[in-house]
Formats: sequence, C-alpha cells, structure tokens
Amino acid sequence: MAATKAKLIDVFGNEIGPVRPAARMGGGRAFEAASNKNQSLTGWRPPRTSPQDALSADRPDMMPRIQDLARNNPWAASAITKKVDGIVGTGINFSSKPDALALGLTEEEAVDLASAIEDFWRAHVNDVEHRCDATMRLDGVGLMALAVRHWLQSGEALATICWRERGGQSHTAIKLIHSDRLRQPMGKMPTPYFRDGLELGKDGEALAYNFSEAHPDDRTAYSKRYASKRIQKFNQDGSRRVLHHFLGGDVGEIRGRPPMAPITKKLRQLGKFDEVELDAAILNAVLAAFVTSDSPDNILGELLEDEDHGKAKVEQLLDAMEVNRSLQRTQNPIEIPGVRLGQLAIGESINFTNPARPSGNYESFELAALRNIASAFGVSVEWLTGDYSKLSYSGFRGSMLNVWRGITSERSGFISSFVAPWFCAVVEEGIATGKIFVPRHAVSFWKNKSAYCKGRWLGPGRGSADPLKDAKAAEIGLGTGLVTMEDELAAVGKDYEDQMKRLEQEIKDHERIGLIHPRLQGKQSELLETNPDEDKDNE
Repeated sequence: MAATKAKLIDVFGNEIGPVRPAARMGGGRAFEAASNKNQSLTGWRPPRTSPQDALSADRPDMMPRIQDLARNNPWAASAITKKVDGIVGTGINFSSKPDALALGLTEEEAVDLASAIEDFWRAHVNDVEHRCDATMRLDGVGLMALAVRHWLQSGEALATICWRERGGQSHTAIKLIHSDRLRQPMGKMPTPYFRDGLELGKDGEALAYNFSEAHPDDRTAYSKRYASKRIQKFNQDGSRRVLHHFLGGDVGEIRGRPPMAPITKKLRQLGKFDEVELDAAILNAVLAAFVTSDSPDNILGELLEDEDHGKAKVEQLLDAMEVNRSLQRTQNPIEIPGVRLGQLAIGESINFTNPARPSGNYESFELAALRNIASAFGVSVEWLTGDYSKLSYSGFRGSMLNVWRGITSERSGFISSFVAPWFCAVVEEGIATGKIFVPRHAVSFWKNKSAYCKGRWLGPGRGSADPLKDAKAAEIGLGTGLVTMEDELAAVGKDYEDQMKRLEQEIKDHERIGLIHPRLQGKQSELLETNPDEDKDNE
C-alpha cells in the first residue's frame, strides 16, 4: 500500500503550497536596518558586545583623547565650563523641610529642626578654612563644581567620605578621587561579580570599590600606582563611605560613559579644520611675494657654443651673478613691514596649489559642525557659541528652556547620587554630636534618614533675556494660582523662607526710618504694564 502524503489545506479545502520567508517579506528583510543589500548599510557590522564590555575595552583608548580635547580644544573646554556653570554655578543650596508627620514632630518643631539642619550644612560647606575638603583646597561649591567637571570629562565622579578632626563645626570631609584610579587590582582576573575595580552583589549593586593609591600615570608615585586599597560602599552601621555619580547609557553598565564620547571625532575634526584655515590665512598674510632670478639666455647660448670651455664659462658666469645678487640684496634689501619675502635661486620658481576649501563660507561651515556637536551635547548652538544675535526674544526663550530642561535633569541626577548622600552624612554627624537639636520624642535619625533629609535643592537661576516680560508672566502665574511664590523663587535660585525673612526685615527697616517699602505701595501691576506694540517689536 502506497504511503499517504500529508497536505496543508486552508478553510476552503485548497492546498497550501510552501512559502519561503524571503518571498513573504518581498525578497528582503522586514527591517531595513538589518538589510545587507542596501549600499548605505553594506559593510556596516558593529561588534556585538555587552554594554559594560564595550566600555571596559574602549575606555583606555577613549579617555586620553577626551581629556586632551578638554585641555586643548576651545569648543570642548567652553562647553564643559558652561555646563558646570549651569549645573552648579555659585552653589547648590538646600531648603530643609523635615517630614513632621513621619518624625512625630509638631509643625513648630519641624521648622526649628529645618533651621538647625540648614545652619549646620552651611557651616560645613562655607567653612573659611575649607575643612569640608580632605585636601583643604576647595569649599563646598568648589568640590561640587570639580566633581561635575570630572564627570563631564570622564563620565563619572568619585569621592570618599572621610572623618578629619581639625577644628571647625564639622569633621566630615570629602575626598575627590580620579576615575582612572578605580581599577582592577593587580593579579585579580575580572569576574561577573568583580570587574573594573567594583565588587558587585548578586543583583549587580556595588558593594566595594578598589582604588589604586596613586594615579596610574603618576611618575612621582611609581610604587603606589600598583598598590590597591579596598573601600566598602557602606559602613557596618549603614552610613555611606563612597560617592559615585554616573549616568548609565544602557542597562548593565556599572561605570560611567563620558558625555563627550559621541562627539569626540567631530570635535577633533573641527579643531583640525580651524587650525588648517588659520595656517592658510597666516601663510597668505606673511608670504607677500617671491623674488626670482632668471639667467640671460642669449649669453648662455653663446658660451655653450664653445665645446672646450663652454661649461666652465657658464659656471663662472652663474657664480658671478650669484655674488652680485647677494651683494645687491645686502646693500639694497627689499623690505615690506609685517611680511616675508622669499628669494629663490637662479632658474627656480614656486607654484602654490589652490585646494577647494570652504574658506569662503568658513562661518557657515563651522556653524553647521557646531550645531551637530551642540545637539549631541544636549545644548543649543547659540548657547555653545554665546552668539544670540540671530534670535528673537521668543526664539531665545524657547532655546534656553530646552537647554535648561536638560541642565535641570543633570543637576537632579548629580544631587541624587552625589550631593544628597554627602548631605546626609553631614546631618548624621550634626545629630550624633548634638549640634543639631532633635526633640527626644522624635523618631531616630537612623530609622528614617529620608524624613530628616527631606527638602528642596536650589541651583543657580535660569536667567532672563527680558526681565520685564518674565516678571509680568510671574505676576500672572501667581495671580491665577498656576505657580506659588516658592516655585518662582526657586526658579531664580532663592529659598522661600530666606526671602520672606529678608523681606520682613526690609519692611521693618523702612518703617523704622519713616519710609514705605515698595512691596507695600501697591504699584506692582502699574510697573509691569507694557505697551502691546512694544512686545510685537521685540518678537
């Protein structure tokens, strides 16, 4: 009996023939990004690697290039400095608001506790001897700025929290550590739970850090470059010992990815382009002319007719002409102030090539490159160059709002992973030493640190292109209830409680000498009135 062959049929009983995947997808890939036939994608085969493997393998070659750009490239140095100014500026202040309900405090007790916390923190970061810095070189603002600068260059900011008894209100100190010092100890092979100097837990959390005792390239500390020191992230009591800030670029990364990595090539190319254009301009300005010397063809022809002594006579003639030429140039030099004149030998000439360079459109060409760099760096090209001449008020405000949104986000991340744990350690010291008074019935600090450290961090203000328009917008927002006075003050980097205290004191000072404070004159709305036609002219 012949074997029966199985067939596939559809709902109507018709046989279904074989269908190849390629035919079903039109002879190609469902996603063009996976195509191997597209000319734009042929040959583009990036290595397949895990995020941390890619960072670990390329970091040794990538970091020296980025650090060199930060030192020598003006656009890179400017971008880093402006970002530091936007994130830290003149300081990141704290407005304390302890959770009264969680701590079992009354509102009055919570206000007194907040005042004590703020005073102790200010005394720590503003110490005139800079005791908050383990090296006693920087105050709190300087430490924050340097940490942000190092993060922008290397992709991470590292520090240890130390205890240094050397006077002052606070003995807590911060010691910044270069990211190159976080490395695998000598003889320790990397494993899934111990790599790049980090000891990890079962969930990938950092448990301990291994730092070399000196920078790996410090020539004055050869013996310490290979010695390693292990520091646990937390003490046995749960207090923080190591601060580590970085923004992971992908899931699984345990070290920081430098923000300048995507634009390193562009910055290098733009720097070389600027140098070449400048060299060409200098060459055109300095080399004004070449003086050439031609030999008399008729005399040379007559001398060469002598077959026996013609060659010798020609050499004597040329030597005599060279001597007379040198004597003439010495006695009667040709000089043009500020330029060079090149003198060629007899029979020599010089020809300049004329390569097709975009020097005629140099500004627009450079602007296009800078726009690419600014976009990758998360800013606008106007913010990067400092040139706002081509923007209207609306354009400027829209551009700055986008930039400020990114800076605010970066500041929030830096505060969360670096400044807040540092602040928590200082508050812990103040409470433990009794310098911050806490009512006896309050919940213990070590049981609810977050409730004690609750508050609002205030960075530098956003700035304004037209203070009158911004003040009018603030007045409308306050009048309609869209914002509060605390929100408006925070936007310009001011603390609400401090501002109210200052305002109260100013009003009392005015009353004491018989003056009326502007806040009580009721003329705010009149001062903020503007001409609609004037607004249209400013757009």
